[in-house]
Amino acid sequence: MYLADERGCSQADWFRSMHTFNFGQFDHPHKTAAGPLYVLNDDTLAGQRSVDLLVKEDSEVLLMPLVGCIVCKNGKGFDEVIEAGDCFKLLVKAGTTLTLTNPYRDELVNYLVLWYKKPVKTWEKKISCFDVFNYRNRFLDLFPGSKSPKYYIGKFGGRAELLHRLASPHNAVFIFVLEGAFEVQYRLLHARDGLLLWDVHEVELEALSSDAIILAVEFSV
Repeated sequence: MYLADERGCSQADWFRSMHTFNFGQFDHPHKTAAGPLYVLNDDTLAGQRSVDLLVKEDSEVLLMPLVGCIVCKNGKGFDEVIEAGDCFKLLVKAGTTLTLTNPYRDELVNYLVLWYKKPVKTWEKKISCFDVFNYRNRFLDLFPGSKSPKYYIGKFGGRAELLHRLASPHNAVFIFVLEGAFEVQYRLLHARDGLLLWDVHEVELEALSSDAIILAVEFSV
């Protein structure tokens, strides 16, 4: 269990980052990485501000704006605008610095940053657009056809249930609640709570509130 109120925090007047796993100065014996999924940060950035992220290992990076949009730049010369409802995935070599900027003048933006350890041969990027409002009570595969890790998102009405079968009995899955409350494998999760499951063939969940949104990352171990 990775509870929201037990997360680490890095902040300044213009930036706040909540760390589900150990990150930066946050080092807790019970907040180690979920296998190769080693970063899950919930960041809030003030208007016209930028933050640099140094990726220390070959990784697949996932950026998901929850409120507003962000601009992502790196040394490859690209300048990508990612809006809420977009999910941006890129493969980066160790030592890559990503610069994230809030393009708004006065508004805060909120986004997720996930890092997954993965060998990288060539730089690559993909973007997925999704609409959870019209895709209810089931998981949406954000990048169909891609292999481990697999990213799923779903929006559920109160008391809606789902049984998700893992692609392999050797897979694990990390569940992260974005909004509302869920019961997942008989465990109660609220917004920004996380749960790592392994040695399971399927995951059973039930939404306990209306318009509850959940993210799942399934990967081989």
